[in-house]
Amino acid sequence: MKLLFISLLSLSAAFAQSQLGLFITHPERNITYKRGGSLLIKWNQQNITPGLFVTDISLRNGTAANLGFVVQNFLKAPIPADSLHYEWQIPMDIHPDANYAISIKDSKNADAYSNRFSIA
Repeated sequence: MKLLFISLLSLSAAFAQSQLGLFITHPERNITYKRGGSLLIKWNQQNITPGLFVTDISLRNGTAANLGFVVQNFLKAPIPADSLHYEWQIPMDIHPDANYAISIKDSKNADAYSNRFSIA
């Protein structure tokens, strides 16, 4: 059952990444970050059209079937997709947990999701 869940999560992430043209490379799987510390979010691009922007980066938590927003769109303004990274300060009031993920949305409303990571 656990293997099926992981396979479905990987398949859905690959599908979302192929639609977006961006795929999140950092945060890496099973890394623990500290509240109050910085989280470097990195992505690569495939078939990005000129003028494409990242319009939303959010912290999410939960199961693959119910990945809820913890901090929705912490970007101050859209950033060019070809910048390939964004650094975010993790708020001190984030609850410690091992089921966090980052989601990115582009100016065409396509989504990509990171691997799971922890915040302590």
